[in-house]
Amino acid sequence: MRRLAAAALACLLPAAPALADGYAAAVKATPLLQTSTHSDGVPLAYPAGTPKITTLLVEIPPGADTGRHRHPVPLIAYILEGSVLVEADGQPPQVFTAGQAIAESSGWHIGRNTGTTPVKIIGVFIGAEGAANTVPFKE
Repeated sequence: MRRLAAAALACLLPAAPALADGYAAAVKATPLLQTSTHSDGVPLAYPAGTPKITTLLVEIPPGADTGRHRHPVPLIAYILEGSVLVEADGQPPQVFTAGQAIAESSGWHIGRNTGTTPVKIIGVFIGAEGAANTVPFKE
């Protein structure tokens, strides 16, 4: 009877996320983002060519902005500190704060630090050799 109760209880408990991700039981693996689209709903598409991943620490001082730009390759951003107001074409403005991860918009957008402390963002570009990660807007 005890074995049956233990088996039933084991079926009710969720699997440990760390084990499900292939890590040892003592390791905690917390999903931050899982998506197949950019934040504007456009499906992610990997660029052709030799893969190249670039990771940047992007820092935006108080009152500054990124300038209007777009990313022709998938970009995952994780907000380390502060908050950033993102205004993307055809989308309502969004505020992203420390601890949030996003697949950045595929279209033209601008990020603004409207706060009083610096914004720090880790950006991971899934690009290719010779492909630009960021394209500035030219009027």
